[in-house]
Amino acid sequence: MKTVIETAEGYMIRCPACGWHEFPKQGKPGASWTFNGNFERPTFKPSMNEAVGPFPDGSKWAGQIRRCHFVLTDGVLHFCGDCTHDLKGKVVPLEPWTEAEAAARGLSLYE
Repeated sequence: MKTVIETAEGYMIRCPACGWHEFPKQGKPGASWTFNGNFERPTFKPSMNEAVGPFPDGSKWAGQIRRCHFVLTDGVLHFCGDCTHDLKGKVVPLEPWTEAEAAARGLSLYE
């Protein structure tokens, strides 16, 4: 089963903490990763370090900056210690995309 879906802009993976992350393809804005080309057991280098926020007043995370930082090697997420979610410091295998999840994003598992 595919754990990576190729999009026009990059390569999308499921994140058990955040929902998803997308590694931009070379030549696209923000691209700095290499990909081993394996859609079932991917390796991307270097790490993904994504921060969002600060969130507005009245939101669940008001004033906070949320961070997800991981290394993805051979289909396994190694979450770094500076994550702000519960998977900080954990090692978790990537889960494959379901057809419904891919379709909800206008994507296909079969292209």
